[in-house]
Amino acid sequence: MKMMQMLLVVSALLVGALAYAQPQPGDHGQRQPKPERQAVTVSGTVKEVKVGAKDREQLVHLLLETENGPVAVGLGPVPYLAKIGLKPQQGDKVAVNGWKLPKAEKAAVMARDLTVNGKTYTFRDAQGKPAWSPFEFMPQVTVQGTIKEIVMPERPQKPANGEKPAQRPQKMPGIVVTTDKGDVTIIGVPAPIVEKLGLKLEVGMKVSVTGWQTGDAKAAVVMARTITANGKTITLRDEAGKPIIERKEGDRPKPNGGKPRDGQGGKPRGEGA
Repeated sequence: MKMMQMLLVVSALLVGALAYAQPQPGDHGQRQPKPERQAVTVSGTVKEVKVGAKDREQLVHLLLETENGPVAVGLGPVPYLAKIGLKPQQGDKVAVNGWKLPKAEKAAVMARDLTVNGKTYTFRDAQGKPAWSPFEFMPQVTVQGTIKEIVMPERPQKPANGEKPAQRPQKMPGIVVTTDKGDVTIIGVPAPIVEKLGLKLEVGMKVSVTGWQTGDAKAAVVMARTITANGKTITLRDEAGKPIIERKEGDRPKPNGGKPRDGQGGKPRGEGA
């Protein structure tokens, strides 16, 4: 029972660490600096092999019995282990290089690499970036239908003195497409960028979108790779899911619709009336 609880703890912590380490849908290269990690090396015998059932990545976790006690180790998603030919088994003697997960109540490590039977398998680089693409193992889908809605969340305005900072908008730029099976939300489709590339999206337009199914298929959310309408195809991401064209400041919605705030009169600070 204690072993299971320990694996559940490291599973939750590892999912959070991975979410921080790798690019997420909608990111454009601006991530917060990562906290300092404590590098560790552990050796021991595999006591249990578990797969996170609730996390989207289906991450594989090991529980090692070491001379200093049990240590939980987070490896990577099931498809990645299959890709590199790693099948950890109970009783395997392994050595793991990685980083200690500081918030874990028990000893827990996020693996950089693992050595077993004289062979080393790499999971992350020196900065902790996973060796797999965040989109690599997501199902690829094609969505065809009619645009029902164009989602253009506004940037939050700066708070006045004494007010709480505004939260980032929950919605991502995209479109809602009505298909013969229901509505599908297509994310990662910033309308201003698409228009600059020669395709103006409009409600009622028939479109075909290729991309990746994110999360549970029941959620009906797809990260777009290409979008086709009126005989024109726009490619938004490469095969690894990286945006081909970075969003620029001029492509973002302006606070207050681009109008000057009350009291500013549209003049630079420091100018008189």
